Amino acid sequence: MNHMYQLSKNAKPFLALVAGTFLLVSCGSGDNTPITSSPVVPAVAGTTVQVSVTATDPDGDTLHYRWAANEGTITNVDAPTTTWVIPQGSGLQFAYVVVSDNKGGYTENRAAALTFDQTPLTVATPATIPTSPAIGNSGFAWGSVFYKPSSFGRNVYLPGVTIRLSLNGTPVGSTITDMKGQFFISNLPNGTYAITYQIPGRSQAAFKNFPSIQVDNTNLPTSPSSVRYVSGEIDLPGTVNVAGSVRLADQTYCGIHDEFFTHSSLPNLFREPMSGTAQLLSASNSPLSPPFPVNHYGDFLIPATNVTSGAQAKVRISCENAPVQDSPTITLPSSGTVKLPAVIRLSNSRPIVGTMKVLLNGQDFGRPDLPKPRTLFRSVKNTPPIFGDDTLIAEIIHTPGDDAFLAYKGIDTRKSACAYYRAIGAVEGCDANGFPTGAQLTLAQWKSQFNLSPFSNGNPANPIASDGQEVRINFINKNDLNLAREMQGVKLTNGDVVAYNVCNYPGPQDVTDPLGSPKEIGTEMQADIDLAVENVRRGIGMIVCVAMDNSAIPGVNGGQPFTKFYTFGPTGRLLLSVSLDGRREKFIPGSCTACHGGDSYGGRFPDDGSGSPDMDSRWLPFDMANLVFSSKQDAGENNAAIKILNQRLIGPNLDALTTPRTKELINGWYAGGSAIQQDFIPPLYTGQADLYHRVIQGNCQTCHAAQRVNENTSDIQKNCGGGTVLEQNHVMANALVPFERTWLDATLPPLIGCGATPSKHPAL
Repeated sequence: MNHMYQLSKNAKPFLALVAGTFLLVSCGSGDNTPITSSPVVPAVAGTTVQVSVTATDPDGDTLHYRWAANEGTITNVDAPTTTWVIPQGSGLQFAYVVVSDNKGGYTENRAAALTFDQTPLTVATPATIPTSPAIGNSGFAWGSVFYKPSSFGRNVYLPGVTIRLSLNGTPVGSTITDMKGQFFISNLPNGTYAITYQIPGRSQAAFKNFPSIQVDNTNLPTSPSSVRYVSGEIDLPGTVNVAGSVRLADQTYCGIHDEFFTHSSLPNLFREPMSGTAQLLSASNSPLSPPFPVNHYGDFLIPATNVTSGAQAKVRISCENAPVQDSPTITLPSSGTVKLPAVIRLSNSRPIVGTMKVLLNGQDFGRPDLPKPRTLFRSVKNTPPIFGDDTLIAEIIHTPGDDAFLAYKGIDTRKSACAYYRAIGAVEGCDANGFPTGAQLTLAQWKSQFNLSPFSNGNPANPIASDGQEVRINFINKNDLNLAREMQGVKLTNGDVVAYNVCNYPGPQDVTDPLGSPKEIGTEMQADIDLAVENVRRGIGMIVCVAMDNSAIPGVNGGQPFTKFYTFGPTGRLLLSVSLDGRREKFIPGSCTACHGGDSYGGRFPDDGSGSPDMDSRWLPFDMANLVFSSKQDAGENNAAIKILNQRLIGPNLDALTTPRTKELINGWYAGGSAIQQDFIPPLYTGQADLYHRVIQGNCQTCHAAQRVNENTSDIQKNCGGGTVLEQNHVMANALVPFERTWLDATLPPLIGCGATPSKHPAL
């Protein structure tokens, strides 16, 4: 059998696999009264369960299956049913499947299982973890390559292009663009670099608008809208260029790009992103070009040489094992660009996934997952038609299974996630595929280090300050991830060090459903909120804990304190990836910097570990307007706890924690020593109270306040879409929940200059 993600072979503590959210209680809550008396299925850690999926194919094709899990050991077989060894720990565990037809159609789904472990959380003697990895230069180059004549409606991004950098005439780095046409080159000292590109079959050349780039590790490209981001436009004189777009019959894209299912050696996983190719042929099927890849956005560009002016030709699209599809015949010019008049539509459609079940002794104890997105799957008619008929807005805004959310600052891989953990001393090493090796930090060890309960005296050498006692509070962060949260934080005797841990649970849950299904955004009632917060108090259904501290590590970052991120699963072990909105597992640290920022992060953390462990990330303020509480909680206690958590982030020696904008918010909220957060409108929004309160405060402000490099919150293309720069369309809001809250309320988009529905990508 082929086992994936083997985390623990010998763990034997007890757990319970249960049929309902209301059944479980936390062994650390002090309250062991079940909420209902529904039956509990007893089991032990290491129990093998079955995971099954039902799927159909609109074209009658044979389906294939790939399996993965965020924890535990799942057998990755090409079959609709597999086995999964449930790991130790209390919380929600996730098993994933990708169903494909081997003809370019891919559909991903996941199942959630609720576990309960009665074993007390204990701190094992931590092994020595090296904290001095090889760290190189913190500078990097990040950008994308595109082609766009004046007749094109949008940029055509080019995969497979070789990018080379040189410094003072000496080559210093090269790479090849990915399916988005993006490249990333790390470990660069400051300086001015010459940058060139080379398309297969063509000579090396300079970009039209970026003949050189400036690398400055104090001003790095932190997003695709940064002035240091290389948005490189190419020129192709002396060739005949043919461009067009490709879709499957159901408007989706040929192929898949999913880092969580990509692995260089394990069978039945992807070695690299899957996509189609486009090749120029003569009318008699003779090749006039090599095959060129179809990109992440379904577009292609074929630069052809040695073609005859006036000759008849066609484009042939290949998509895995699907029958090839030819375009209508075109007449080739002597030079210049030919844009196909219509999208090439393949006959294949992606599989349709029905239900997923997690079975123990024939009983399904699978849990309801997070609510499905609604704004991404509304059916609208294109006017004028882009693809010639009605098209789902989902296929125009975000590809199903795409990495659109929590990815604007970059998207990491298994290797880069492990490299980050090694750089901050959380793991001893990483194997060739990016899996941690040797000693690994646990949540219990991290809590003990910073004296967080239940280990309040875990580290006598660094006790809690007299005014830094632990603060604990439960709430729902409704305008960010809409998850219920248990927050705990302390300040140590060294007043410059704070440590906060937040454990995330499902958000508002339907009290009328015995399984406690999550409520759709905007439909939650106070009783649903009360249930979610109560489940947090009882420790039911934890998804992931995100720990942050700003301590110093000897031998790292020159011994200076810096912000670090750790993600721990229900087992208490480190996770390399998380899925906080149900839209794919995404690897850290990019899934953290998406909101917390990182002036030394962009694109991804270097796979080779050469990146700086200090990404210059910031902590977020706690805005009471974005938090909701149980009706059973005391409002005064809530306000007091949130005030303490906010004020511990600012101080004379804590500039590295927060930005001036965050300090402005915290000081404004508590001006005059107020015990509760006051209504404070930042000067930037003076005279725009409606815009601020209804849009900016809930959907934008918290994350943008953490960005030291300003991100324009009024950028029409990023907010509304419809621009030629596809990598910028609809990237704000960069989390699913605020995106949903914005577009489900038709009165909000006009406040930011948008129409009532998201603007579609322009046709090529």
